[in-house]
Amino acid sequence: MGKKKVIAIDVKEITKPKIESLGLILLEMIPKLNDYNLLLLSDVAIPKKFVPSNAKVVVRNVPYSGGSDLIKYQYWMKKQCEQNKAEWYFQINHFSLFKIKGAKQIVVVHDLYPLEQLEKTSSKLKITYWVSLFLTMLNADTIFTVSEFSKRRLEHFFWKSRKVQVNYNGIAAAHISRNVNIVDGKFMLMLGRVSYWKGTIRVAEFFKKYFKNSDYKLIIAGQAKDKNDEDLMKKITNSEENIIWLDYVDNDTRDWLLQNAELFLYASRYDGFGLPPLEAAKVKTKVLMNDIPVLREVTLNKGNYVDFYGEDDMLYKSICETIEDDSREQIEEMYTVAAGYTWDAYVNRIKDTIERG
Repeated sequence: MGKKKVIAIDVKEITKPKIESLGLILLEMIPKLNDYNLLLLSDVAIPKKFVPSNAKVVVRNVPYSGGSDLIKYQYWMKKQCEQNKAEWYFQINHFSLFKIKGAKQIVVVHDLYPLEQLEKTSSKLKITYWVSLFLTMLNADTIFTVSEFSKRRLEHFFWKSRKVQVNYNGIAAAHISRNVNIVDGKFMLMLGRVSYWKGTIRVAEFFKKYFKNSDYKLIIAGQAKDKNDEDLMKKITNSEENIIWLDYVDNDTRDWLLQNAELFLYASRYDGFGLPPLEAAKVKTKVLMNDIPVLREVTLNKGNYVDFYGEDDMLYKSICETIEDDSREQIEEMYTVAAGYTWDAYVNRIKDTIERG
């Protein structure tokens, strides 16, 4: 058997105390790359439980601070790849600012939200994001987007290239939730970042108006990254007993909420993929999602859709009809769609790229 290839991976996302979506993708991916020698690169120490036996760890020992530190951190990783003779470099988080001598590069671009003009964004952020993606288009050998929609948007802002390919995210197998009652009574659920982007405030205010005296609670699980969003959410939840914001939740709590919700509401204005509604479908929970192209794509037009930002009466009607629909056909169709997205397929696409390289 030939010598194993050395694959370098930026894994700083798995060092966070509260691991988010990009880190969770890495945790699904890394154990499946056991045919290679892995070079795990991070700003700070990696929890030992995340380091497989086929991995070497190199740590910068300087916490990543964002902003201009992206340049310093990525240059540090470039040098580590060259010193350790990495043959491939994998970046889960959008950008590759440098060519790496002796290594081909795979970069995952999840979305182009800062460029989409869906909300007010600073010119500095837009320019920085555009320039970083421009360099990525030049430096990467393969760029994976997580949907055809994201591929088209990347090509819209830059140019068509055969190096841009679609690799849909996987969806982890459902875990039976712990036998603990986290919420009493019936509830609707929102998961994900508390933000304008995800429509969290819109749904909370709508629920306050239309379901104030209903038998349902609205449970919101997710962090607010913006102080204004945090303040708005606290203002709403402090005055409404049946709207509960749990902030960040661990995986066990997340699983319980997904499996016990009467309805999963997904009001995202924009997505690169749209994982949460498929996670809900994977545990056969009813889903009502915003009617945007990417969600139509990844759910194969098998879901329940409504314009969350249209007329209130239409949204109220759609929520009620979805909850009251006792047929299982649509739930089973959505389950089948969700079950088709596997992490094995996601990682095999990466492996195929490496082996062809």
